[in-house]
Amino acid sequence: MPLLFLAWANFHIQFVYGVLLPGLFAAVKSVERLVTRRWLSERGCADEAQQLRPVMLWAIFAACLAATLVNPYSFGLYRVIFNYTQSTFAYNAILEFRAPNFRQVPHYIQLLLVSAAFFVMGRRKIDPYKLALLTITSLVSFRSVRDVWFACIPAAMIIACSVRRSEAESSASTLDVSALHLGPVLAGAVVVIVLSGVDNGLSNRVLFETVQNAYPVDAVRFIQDHHPPGPLYNNFNWGAS
Repeated sequence: MPLLFLAWANFHIQFVYGVLLPGLFAAVKSVERLVTRRWLSERGCADEAQQLRPVMLWAIFAACLAATLVNPYSFGLYRVIFNYTQSTFAYNAILEFRAPNFRQVPHYIQLLLVSAAFFVMGRRKIDPYKLALLTITSLVSFRSVRDVWFACIPAAMIIACSVRRSEAESSASTLDVSALHLGPVLAGAVVVIVLSGVDNGLSNRVLFETVQNAYPVDAVRFIQDHHPPGPLYNNFNWGAS
């Protein structure tokens, strides 16, 4: 994990979301262990050894945090992150930083995915870490469209774990999925994709027109052809300069 965060911190600032998860896991497990030990002491039971004790989890979190400091800016990277948290301009002016407005299909998919994850988690004995994880990631991701992935990935994981556990518990209805079963499914998916492309007149020309309607293709072509001297005005939502 420290090697993962070493690379992540040198590529994208959203590593801060990932590095919080080991800390959250260590905090939840520490509280669980404290409550369990108190419960066992009240009943005069012995404390059973755990595979990963809170001390080890906090050590892993500290190692991940230290790995993120191995970058050209060292602690200065966290200064930038702190400034982001104090600024409200970016979340009001930049489109991808704004909250979902539910005018697009992906916004509803995000809502349904997170709701389904909470639903399947509530059908069983609730895992405190999963509950804390999904709650925090939902609060972050619904604040900004840019952070949708932060809730969708844990939500999909929770749903997948619930489905897998249900299949394992119901041995009578367990299916042995093999390549023989997956072959026709994949072939059918390919046929549907091809037919959809043919029906919508999918071609290079259509794709280019779609891109041209969404991005300033003509403006970029004009700059490449005429090489105007700077500075040039550019909308901040297109990356500024």
